[in-house]
Amino acid sequence: MLDPKIDPQSDSAILVVGSINADLIAYVDNSKRIGNYVFGDDFRFNLGGKGLNQAVNVAAAGHHSILVGRVGNDAFGHEIVRELQGKSVKVNQIVRDTVAHTGIGHIRVNESGEYDTVVINGANSFLDNKQIDEVALPENNVSFVLMNYEVLANVVAYAAKSFRALGAQTIVNLSPIAEGVTYTVSDADYLITNDEEARAVLKVDEKDVLILAKLLQAQGAKNVVITRGSEGVMGVNSRGESFAFEREPVTVENTIGAGDTFLSIFAVALNSGTTFAQALEVANYAAAQVCAKAESFLDSADIDVAAKKFNLGISRKKNKEGTELLHD
Repeated sequence: MLDPKIDPQSDSAILVVGSINADLIAYVDNSKRIGNYVFGDDFRFNLGGKGLNQAVNVAAAGHHSILVGRVGNDAFGHEIVRELQGKSVKVNQIVRDTVAHTGIGHIRVNESGEYDTVVINGANSFLDNKQIDEVALPENNVSFVLMNYEVLANVVAYAAKSFRALGAQTIVNLSPIAEGVTYTVSDADYLITNDEEARAVLKVDEKDVLILAKLLQAQGAKNVVITRGSEGVMGVNSRGESFAFEREPVTVENTIGAGDTFLSIFAVALNSGTTFAQALEVANYAAAQVCAKAESFLDSADIDVAAKKFNLGISRKKNKEGTELLHD
């Protein structure tokens, strides 16, 4: 499965520029609602945020994982950094903000496993270009940079420019969709989005996902991937070749982190030497598997199962853990 021209044993890093949240998750059955009151069935505190989910998946796959983000100088922030270190994510580019609180994801999961989220960005909104400058250095040997729009759009654009100048490839997730955000499709060597997000950014009603992908390529994205939930995934590479894979059925615990898992395992597969189509297939499988978990990311055992299923060569490389920064 591996491309023999690419060395999957290299020490290149996958770097994530993105959000770090404390996820406060309530499991509810809305049929039990009386007026404005509903008793929940369960509660969990999870590590969360798109950036964090992606970085944890990358580390679980044994690849060097660097997370660039921001937390508050509060109990949530301290606990998140401590747990990330235990998961082998390099945290020395995480800033501990002494003014803003850690980002919060207030999540309600219904009896079908679907969810809605109230996100309070907190410290995530203060991730800035200076943090990018501090990590966009040749010695970090970054091969792929993962980005999403839970941080400021201008930081995404600046990071794309900075890391591309160093030879890294960008994987950009068009999520979340929000008013007033400038989405720069041309920042992406690999653009990953769902069909609803694609239509919103393109401002079209087109239902055909292949046409949506080609419209995004016309705006400058080199390779485009459109995830379709339970219907699987479709992608078009830079040569115009299209590929589609159906989603493997699973018993859904919740769908939190499915998109982030897809993004990160797609990057891991590419970094391991797979083709575009092969990366789509393994990422599609991994995204289904995370839906069967309470957490919003996979662990090393989950990824080992996926690696074996798809003959994906993974070498376990222990990250050198850093210490988060303290900024005013």
